[in-house]
Amino acid sequence: MIEQLITILGSELDLNPTEVADLLWLTLERQKRIQTQPSPLTPSPDTKTQTPSPPPIQQPIEIPSSPTINHPPPAITPSTINIYAATQTRTTRTPESDDIPLSVPDARSLREPLDFIRALKPLLRNVPSSTEQVIDESATVDWIAQTDLWIPQLQPALEPWLELALVIDESESMILWRHAVDELEQTLKHYGMFRDVRVWGMGRDQANQIYLRSQTGSHSAKELIDPQNRRLIILVSDTTDELWRDAQILSILAEWTASNPVVILQMLPAWMWSRTALGVATPAQFRSSGISLLNPHLRVEVNRLAKRRRLAQGINIPVITLEPERARVWSQMLTGQGEAQTPGYVLRPDLLAASRRAKSAQTPTAQERVSHFTLNASPLAQRLAGLLAAAPIITMPVVRLIQDSMLEESQQIQVAEVFLGGLLQPVTEITPETNPEQVQYEFIDGVREELLKLVPVPDSEQVLDQVSRDLAKKLGKTLREFVAWLRNPDQIEDEAIGAIVKPFARVTQDILQHLGYEVAAEGEETVPGSEVEELRLDTYTFDVVFIDTDDSESADSVVEKLNQFSFQTVTVNRQGEIINTETKTAHYFTEDLGDGISLDMVYIPGGTFLMGTEDEEIERLCEKYDFDFVKRERPQHRVTVLPFFMGKYPITQGQWKAVANMTHLKVERDLKPEPANFKADLPNSSFAKQTLDFSFKQEAGGESPSRWDRPIERVSWYDAIEFCQRLSQLTGQKYRLPTETEWEYACRAVSDDVNKNFSYPPFHFGETLTDKLANYRASSIYTEEPKGEYRGQTTAVGRFPPNVFGLYDMHGNVYEWCEDDYHKNYENAPTDGSAWLSSNINTTKILRGGSWDDYPNYCRCAYRVYLDIGSKNYRIGLRVVRVTQPNWID
Repeated sequence: MIEQLITILGSELDLNPTEVADLLWLTLERQKRIQTQPSPLTPSPDTKTQTPSPPPIQQPIEIPSSPTINHPPPAITPSTINIYAATQTRTTRTPESDDIPLSVPDARSLREPLDFIRALKPLLRNVPSSTEQVIDESATVDWIAQTDLWIPQLQPALEPWLELALVIDESESMILWRHAVDELEQTLKHYGMFRDVRVWGMGRDQANQIYLRSQTGSHSAKELIDPQNRRLIILVSDTTDELWRDAQILSILAEWTASNPVVILQMLPAWMWSRTALGVATPAQFRSSGISLLNPHLRVEVNRLAKRRRLAQGINIPVITLEPERARVWSQMLTGQGEAQTPGYVLRPDLLAASRRAKSAQTPTAQERVSHFTLNASPLAQRLAGLLAAAPIITMPVVRLIQDSMLEESQQIQVAEVFLGGLLQPVTEITPETNPEQVQYEFIDGVREELLKLVPVPDSEQVLDQVSRDLAKKLGKTLREFVAWLRNPDQIEDEAIGAIVKPFARVTQDILQHLGYEVAAEGEETVPGSEVEELRLDTYTFDVVFIDTDDSESADSVVEKLNQFSFQTVTVNRQGEIINTETKTAHYFTEDLGDGISLDMVYIPGGTFLMGTEDEEIERLCEKYDFDFVKRERPQHRVTVLPFFMGKYPITQGQWKAVANMTHLKVERDLKPEPANFKADLPNSSFAKQTLDFSFKQEAGGESPSRWDRPIERVSWYDAIEFCQRLSQLTGQKYRLPTETEWEYACRAVSDDVNKNFSYPPFHFGETLTDKLANYRASSIYTEEPKGEYRGQTTAVGRFPPNVFGLYDMHGNVYEWCEDDYHKNYENAPTDGSAWLSSNINTTKILRGGSWDDYPNYCRCAYRVYLDIGSKNYRIGLRVVRVTQPNWID
């Protein structure tokens, strides 16, 4: 029997097995409540001798249950309001000329439908119907026994307590949420929680009048008013359109809330609400009054300032999201369960009117747009924007392609941050009928170039390669044929294909030029451009220690006077299994930065090593990852490095703030004391998960880390130089950034006889990385190790094992600036460990080590990446070096 039911439900209603199971669960829950849970705010089933009379006013026009909105009423022109703040005029193009035939499956926006439905469980109750009656068997039997008259006795039928009006905002920005809204609508239909589910569209016409429409045509907002107070209105919106600052919407909400429970289902997360039209309303917490479920009767709690200014009087609107927990608390509040309270806003006409955006006399520059975006957007959104900057075409399928291949942990909310961040504009007009898959976007002039400065070049190359391959595949061409088209689009004979490829080629050339490539003629290779004249300059002079053995102590004895610390190192195999552990010691001294903040500097002995990667390994990596950027690590060459001191850890937020606040030591520029993106403290449980065993906890002090133990990030190369200069003035010693050679030497922690043709492992831990060894994108594997935890943020320094030199966090956590300018390979590179500079003072600079957000390949000892000298990024920090001088030990 049950198998037949599942088969029928699956075939007739097009339900998958999970949805069938959910439906059966919901049906059982409803049956449990028929006799046991009448609504406290509606008539009790005990009053069955009285049949409620029909409502005295006309009900809304009957339309099929849960209609699907698929066309506008003929007399209404959909809104074309531009939601992109201070954007430039769109380029005029036709949809046919620029549609790109890419298709990437979309992920579910409502990831756990059953969890969301369960969150609404308090609303799942049955009440006596005002229109339908059923036989009361018990009363009928008693009546016949007493009167001998066979007349059935009736009672009101039980029906779901509420019906639902799902009002969907049709503003332009809501195209980003089309999939999520469709999934929400289908979920609410399938699970049958409400007596009826009807869908309405709301927007503004060309006359800026707010319209309400259904499948049958346009309607008055008054049609949603229910005098029985049993129609729940859920307004689905991101509240970014100007209609939410219009007096009309307040009038409509005032009418609805007087007779209906009303809630806004906000598509954006709570931390973004203040950036929408809700930002000018009064934040509030709402509790049930126990008298009525209507919004005006809710108990309102606001902060003291709002009370003093009398801002608690207005239209009460609770706000929820698709997060099950927020929906659960709101439904408990609505039904008066306990002291549940839910967030929302009190809307006031005076505040909304005052918030009307004035047209700015000056259009913000591209740099200002990007600066504003990076200050307000989440790290994942910043990363996504940077990756999109390397995509010649920008559509929702392209966005998903990038998310799936390079940013798996990102969700639709990060997409919204980017698309609503004032960086992009649609190429063509958007209406409620526009297919979101076919909308093409473009960056506002200059924004793409600014974003590309913030993204490591290999990431940009990977995006460009990925999108090119996908488009070539859709066009039925090999990558070689497609690249030939890009070099010479005029050779394309098919006009339809030419209309697609030509704009793609134009943008691709711009991107390549910005990445440092010369746009080659047909038949030539496209190689990194080197318009910068390469000159080997020595900026810093290294002081060599000369020791007279008759009058002075030996160098070894001087080193022995330094403090020592012990630590444990580990070596892993290709499976990430620890195959060896050793206890090591290192020498160090401590700089006092004041207020209990100190800086440990570890002695790095001089030596000779092979810098770079051997040719065989480079070819293997090129084949494995299908990228050529590892060729920057050749040729492998012998380098001799003098002794120096290096920071035991990357510079922490606490150390940075201590030095940044020393404004009396300013040399060239101001430093922000707290520029970091990650400011939250780390819980003790997170600390415990990051370590291998107690020995490493001991090194970290055994205490729960705070935000000040995180590495500093979002600092430019200029900022890093200023930090070193101030540190030099404070201590009277020479502090600077490490040279690229010093950094790789210190990371590998080797000093071997290179004549033995020794082959170094890719990491100082051995053949691979794991999440127990470093903070990186451990959800991606390098060799044969198991997938690990991707933490998605920086971690406190010193929480993972060090290398043989006693240096921590050399792999992952944050990239570290180096002194050197970028050169496309090591040909003619210095062999004495000095910085390799060029004559261009505005060149790009080298970074090393990878970050919390990078794949393991980018965290190798030899991996090189470069960025613009002024770039600031939530993945970029620094580590300092102290030069050895005759008085190098105090």
